[in-house]
Amino acid sequence: MIDDLKAFGAPQDVIDSMRERAPPAVYEVWPENMETLRVFLALQSSWDWLMPAMGAPARIGIRSTEIESTVRMMGIRKKRRRSVLRDIRTMEQAALDVLSERRR
Repeated sequence: MIDDLKAFGAPQDVIDSMRERAPPAVYEVWPENMETLRVFLALQSSWDWLMPAMGAPARIGIRSTEIESTVRMMGIRKKRRRSVLRDIRTMEQAALDVLSERRR
């Protein structure tokens, strides 16, 4: 992201600010969470957006139908689907919280 900011000519203070907030490059994912993470990442282009007449667009969530079809197409076992859905909703809320903080 830092390289993208530089490429588009972002001011140095913006670049420095992003460096301070940049997450670590490596993440540890427990094996029992890998399935849910894969589904969440597959849904990255499925977010619904609120497009107000005035103001900035904002993500508002992921439709349940999108989650369900993605879970099915990724071959998640039937007995795990409900758990994966709950976990996706938890991740979705955490992402929305972070995104709303960035808008402030």
